[in-house]
Amino acid sequence: MAEQKRQAPPADWFESVVAEGIAKLYVLRLESAPAADTLDGVELVWVEALWYSNVAWDEELDTERLRQAFRALTQRLHRWPAPRELMEHLPARPKRRELPPPPQTPEQKAKAVAQLAKLRAMMKDLNLGGSRGN
Repeated sequence: MAEQKRQAPPADWFESVVAEGIAKLYVLRLESAPAADTLDGVELVWVEALWYSNVAWDEELDTERLRQAFRALTQRLHRWPAPRELMEHLPARPKRRELPPPPQTPEQKAKAVAQLAKLRAMMKDLNLGGSRGN
């Protein structure tokens, strides 16, 4: 499915975030910055280079990451960057919260208790039970 997504045209949210980042970089007047009349073309190249990279971009997961990467570029560079440099400053995706395990049914609890009792009995028979509560 990610392969199909990369073949789709860039999403509006993605173009918007990249355009915002390019504009911020341009305002800094970095060395080797493109001319103002070429910024539309620069934006198109950046969007294409990033969108079709080996990332299945997701608005929820990646909007802030892209902004953070552009922010890092504005803080660290003196020369106009290539899209590759943005990727190098892209932070890891936030981990999604994991769902707690489903509650055990009474049958599952009873089975677990029976298995523990069986293991304790086996350990006791082998003299491995120690003195913990037995």
